[in-house]
Amino acid sequence: MITVELRGSIEQIVYTFAKERTQPLGEERVCPSHGVHESFKLTYLGRTATVNSCPQCLDGKINSWKEHALRELVEAAEKLIQKNVPRRFWSASIESFQTPIPQMEGIKKRIKEFIFNQEGKSLVMIGKPGTGKTHLGYAIYKHLLISTLAENGIDAMHRPIFATALDIIRDFKECWRQYSPDDEDQYRPAFISERQALTHYGNTPILIVDEVGVGFQSETEKLILTEIINHRYERMLPIVIISNLEPTQLTNILGERVIDRLKEGEFLIFDWGSWRRKENSYQPNSKSKNKSHGKAN
Repeated sequence: MITVELRGSIEQIVYTFAKERTQPLGEERVCPSHGVHESFKLTYLGRTATVNSCPQCLDGKINSWKEHALRELVEAAEKLIQKNVPRRFWSASIESFQTPIPQMEGIKKRIKEFIFNQEGKSLVMIGKPGTGKTHLGYAIYKHLLISTLAENGIDAMHRPIFATALDIIRDFKECWRQYSPDDEDQYRPAFISERQALTHYGNTPILIVDEVGVGFQSETEKLILTEIINHRYERMLPIVIISNLEPTQLTNILGERVIDRLKEGEFLIFDWGSWRRKENSYQPNSKSKNKSHGKAN
């Protein structure tokens, strides 16, 4: 059942990108049945084909080619999501984020705006556990993964990354361990140097970091994350930060300079209660009525 829901959520996103583009090639030809036509290059969901013959005569073949491209993209996205997204969040989407109070609807709107115009921007989502932040984080990841595949093809090397802060710190720390090149059975780290790890997390098209603040025990661990954030800021690459911390607590971990840079983007506060409580209902905070949401000043 979840797999069916997953495919349905993927198809819903794919259809928003399923627009063909044509580029005339300037060469006219004559079809006995339909007259003069011009050859063109057709681009659809990351695939490109050159059409020299009459497009009306080839209408059936072109449609079959497009259907195959769509089916192939959906299958590729499904495999990547099943590999990189926990099962609980397979069907997560922006649309499935329920908004029973106005603050939720406002946040949902701002996240949609970020998704369609995230270049060089940051998005911070903070609030108590169970308020929907991770759901939205994976929804953003899924949407941008599919848009990347639709734009650059299913073999696109540079894809969005979703990771917890501890995942990132662990990858950096493993670079410091000593490994014997002669021991084939020994565990190999994901990266052989800090520079390689920084390139991986610092240069990906979009990075989503969850659970920021969990398990930070040293200044070195804080420095790893701030270095990645600054690296992406300087290169105008988007980043999403998700945390259960209060704004002041997050500032203590990342520093005022980094927080100031993040506030140039969207700084969203999820100040309602957990959805995980009885009957899965939201529990609005008594302080939420006068709180502002959205971009911080």
